[in-house]
Amino acid sequence: VTKNNSNNGNIIATSAKTHYELAKLALNCGKHVFVEKPLALKYEHGKELVELAESKGLKLMVGYIMLYHPAIIKLKEMVQNGELGRIYYLYSQRLNLGTIRTDENVILSLAPHDVSVSQFIVDKPPKSVFASAKAYIQPDIEDVAFMNIEYENDIFVNIHVSWLDPKKTRTLVVVGSEKMAIFNDLEPEEKLKIYDKGVKFDPFKPIELSPGVIAVRYGDIFVPRIESAEPLKAEAMHFVEAVQQNKEPRSNGKFALNVLRILVGAIKSVKKKHKVEL
Repeated sequence: VTKNNSNNGNIIATSAKTHYELAKLALNCGKHVFVEKPLALKYEHGKELVELAESKGLKLMVGYIMLYHPAIIKLKEMVQNGELGRIYYLYSQRLNLGTIRTDENVILSLAPHDVSVSQFIVDKPPKSVFASAKAYIQPDIEDVAFMNIEYENDIFVNIHVSWLDPKKTRTLVVVGSEKMAIFNDLEPEEKLKIYDKGVKFDPFKPIELSPGVIAVRYGDIFVPRIESAEPLKAEAMHFVEAVQQNKEPRSNGKFALNVLRILVGAIKSVKKKHKVEL
């Protein structure tokens, strides 16, 4: 890292434990910074980086690549437009056999992808997190984790991550009052499917489980047309445009700090064995 024109930037793609020190060094040298996830391993370090970037008028972007996936962007648009109705809950699975890390657990290695996507789609402050995790291969480095995140408006998110699983899985389900969506990143073409399904409830009738009061509605399955684009390339170009056009990155420091708050809270929850308020 060297001092140079602030129109230039640094891309940091190193071991997670070095992100804080290298990003801080680059920012202090007047560089815009694109750092891979997670922003840091400690919330205090992440907060320091965000404040440092703001004080120097520099861009700080974190590599949450799923936020640049065309199907996730389309899903976000549909949620924003109210096409799914009121969002009830989300759940995701990111599973495979390997790659097994030695310097960070599965929560810090895999969960940032899913936490960032849930934060992106829900777009509300997280209230609490509860997580369970186990270390089977290496002492104190968890291989599998289950996370429950509560957001405002009673939105519930469940995340399952593991690098000790027999089948590779990359799925996200979003359940709304009007429609439901399934994103499967392993599908070659139809990565996003919208299910016109739901439960019809008449609020003007007494709450009784009698015929006609509560009914399950089944509709069509819709596959939206999504432009093909490479998320990694889109992410890199987004950083370049943010620097050149003085725009705030989608996965900026403040966004990354919310994600880090959830991740750190989840790790604390695993150790304390209780829900952590955020």
